[in-house]
Amino acid sequence: MKKLFMLLALMLVLVTAACGNNEADADNGNKEKTNGADNGNAVEEMDEDELKASTLENYLNMVKSVRIDQKQINAYLGELANEEADPTALETLKADAIAAAENAATTLEGFTLENLDEETTTTFETTLADLKAAYDAYVTAFNADEVDVTAAEEKITAANDHLVPVFENVGLATPNIAAEIN
Repeated sequence: MKKLFMLLALMLVLVTAACGNNEADADNGNKEKTNGADNGNAVEEMDEDELKASTLENYLNMVKSVRIDQKQINAYLGELANEEADPTALETLKADAIAAAENAATTLEGFTLENLDEETTTTFETTLADLKAAYDAYVTAFNADEVDVTAAEEKITAANDHLVPVFENVGLATPNIAAEIN
């Protein structure tokens, strides 16, 4: 919970800084940089602070969008490990976990990214695809005779691995999707 508050506080500071920079840019006119193609076309690039704030905001919104569903999945997995679990309660938790995993996959499929540059958007889209695959893997695992969530956990790790360089490039602490969704 402390991490969440720290991330939210950092996001607030970054957004405030980005807004302050936007006002200064508006007073000085729009700053444009060439796109490197040397064809004379000018494109507007995102300010580093804006990209940092947008990266963090998109990340937090992404993990927040599946956190409640993940709690249902964790409840089932926790009870599954309990040797004295009530079979009826376990079946109810299983049904809830399957519904939660399906909901998370649907949520991630429709997730909208905002205010990112093209490269970061592509990385986030890959991350979202891996996270969706993780929740699809949860559904498959829960419907199997023997529950093995290794594939889902591997997809979550892969999703996180895609974001590490993005966070490092903008000067943010390395993300941990697995910890954030739990």
